[in-house]
Amino acid sequence: MRQLQNVVVLGLAVSLAFVVGCDSTAMKADKGLTLESKYEAGSVETVSFNMSNSYRQWVEMANQKADQQAVSSMKVVTEELVMQRQIESVEKDGSAIMNVTIDSAKLHVHIKRQKKETDWDYSSTAAGTKTSGSSSPKLAGASYKIKIAPDTTVLEIIGLDELRSKLGIGDDAGGAIVNILSEDHIKLCHERQSLINAKKTNATGEKLLPVTNVMVKAKAIQKSYFSGDVEQVDGKDVVRVSMLGTALYVLPEGTPDDFPKPKDPPDLRMVIKEKSEMDPFVCDGEAVFDVAAGKVISETDNMKAVLVLPSSALFPAKSKKKPGDKDDVMYTEVAENYSFKCIK
Repeated sequence: MRQLQNVVVLGLAVSLAFVVGCDSTAMKADKGLTLESKYEAGSVETVSFNMSNSYRQWVEMANQKADQQAVSSMKVVTEELVMQRQIESVEKDGSAIMNVTIDSAKLHVHIKRQKKETDWDYSSTAAGTKTSGSSSPKLAGASYKIKIAPDTTVLEIIGLDELRSKLGIGDDAGGAIVNILSEDHIKLCHERQSLINAKKTNATGEKLLPVTNVMVKAKAIQKSYFSGDVEQVDGKDVVRVSMLGTALYVLPEGTPDDFPKPKDPPDLRMVIKEKSEMDPFVCDGEAVFDVAAGKVISETDNMKAVLVLPSSALFPAKSKKKPGDKDDVMYTEVAENYSFKCIK
């Protein structure tokens, strides 16, 4: 069993990646109300984008009680952004130039390896910037522009290189703060997948996404979006769009040859992934579209995958037991949760 515990120690926390991109989209819709954003020059709104990504690994020993089990490895990254979005101009096709200013940014990173735990905090507001580490750039007040389509697809990011240079962020920079000003993260903040994939009421849209987290045991993730009819909530006409994701072990027929393949994890994590079985994959979310305002006022996206590895699968030659004896089991869990909300 000492070998199994050593594997846990060597299984370093996985860097969680954002699930982004769109390589295959199919949409079947009945006639109904078109769901798209209506932009008006000069309009201003305040929105929030929150994220929580986590990695946990632990072993449940057959000879220990449940309250004695402990997480041996963990990494949790949380982020809270508040942004002001102002429409500068609207084009004939309905797309708009939007100026985005970060009002506040909060980040927290918690890392645990065996008995050692480390916390890192960052907070940036108009009043100032605080960090528990070395000096960091001030994100509050930072602004950039995007060209955004009626379905919220970000068509172009304007002024990002200049902003990164102004803040002293180089091309080789890394970390949670720098990630906020990456192209993928900016798209994650502003693109509402509910509109991109379910374009009308009473419609279904599907999206095939690559697996970007190395510890998700699948070849792709299929997300299905289902929009309902107009309903009244708190005196407002709204449309709800639900999302359900499925882990695919076989790519659908007709998938492009260049569809990204999952990357193999480094070191002993590859052994863990290969020999584990994945618990039922959990992926869901919901969005609410305000008909009168012509915009999504909230959207959530949640994913959790758990790999289960019994000691008999990892060390078959050394796991001969008496009848009735139970396996020690290693669990590896990754979770990604995102939420968008219009504050005012």
